[in-house]
Amino acid sequence: MAAPFLGGAGNGFVSGNELFGDFTVLYKVGKWQFGPVGYFEAQTTVDKPGGGVACTPAICGFQSQIAVGALVGYDVGPVAVQLWFDDTVECQNAVCGLDVWGRMSFRIWAPEAPKPLVAKN
Repeated sequence: MAAPFLGGAGNGFVSGNELFGDFTVLYKVGKWQFGPVGYFEAQTTVDKPGGGVACTPAICGFQSQIAVGALVGYDVGPVAVQLWFDDTVECQNAVCGLDVWGRMSFRIWAPEAPKPLVAKN
């Protein structure tokens, strides 16, 4: 079925490979967490257009993005909640600007620590 936009130009479109990474540095004060955060995204191979569309830099251009910001988090007990606030510092062929991200984490399994073989009295 043809894509309803661009007259079916989306047929056969294959995006290039991308590399993503992020970093977080945490400082904990009681149950609170603070620290700098950032991420990067870089396209490593070219896009392959489909549907008879010519490959132009606007369609097949490499995209990249780098953003930095801050993290605020709180440990509620069984769940830790974090908010990331970051802004783009480098952008090419991508949607860029201020981002707000959320993360919730919890422990799935916590085995008991092994007991020592020899106990000192």
